[in-house]
Amino acid sequence: MSEEKQEPEKPKKKKAVLSLPMMIIIGVVILAVLIGGTLFAVNMMVSSIVDSKLSGVDTTKKHGEVEKVKKEKSEEEKMAEELEAEDYFDEKPTSYLETGRIITNPRSSSTYIVLNLGLEYRQKLAEGEEPKEGAAAETDASPEMKRLMAKIKDVVNTRIASMSESDIEAKRDSMKIFFKNDLTPIFKREKKFLKDLILVEYIKQ
Repeated sequence: MSEEKQEPEKPKKKKAVLSLPMMIIIGVVILAVLIGGTLFAVNMMVSSIVDSKLSGVDTTKKHGEVEKVKKEKSEEEKMAEELEAEDYFDEKPTSYLETGRIITNPRSSSTYIVLNLGLEYRQKLAEGEEPKEGAAAETDASPEMKRLMAKIKDVVNTRIASMSESDIEAKRDSMKIFFKNDLTPIFKREKKFLKDLILVEYIKQ
């Protein structure tokens, strides 16, 4: 009998096996990614909560400030309405003061305009308090009156300085009207009502 030829066995392919150091490195990388992702998510959540709380506080603060302004405005409007009511005028006397001479230059002019305005106004008085007249009003050294006089003079100076000499001459007859319109809001803010304005003195030098 003939001997059967035996074919040599093919060597088996060795399965790739990761070394222990490589497995440790991969594990560390995966763990680092997981920790980083978790920390990022937590940070985002905390930031969102903080921003939300701060936004809520800021909104509440702004709302409170708006309400405060509305309240102050409504009180001023109520005061103005009281001062302008005809029945209030019938019962309460007026106060009067003069600004004294206010000297300023018209726009682009070396000429001087001298003005003295008489102001008749009403205000809320404490019970039993009498309105100040003439010299008593003019020499009133209270901070309130000083502030009012400073604002009046500022308005008059600004108005004259914004007008040319020819404008002033052309509008001289209506000067009382535009000064009264300019000054009325200032009196209202000081809780007074400007009833009348008198052009006591007008000099052109």
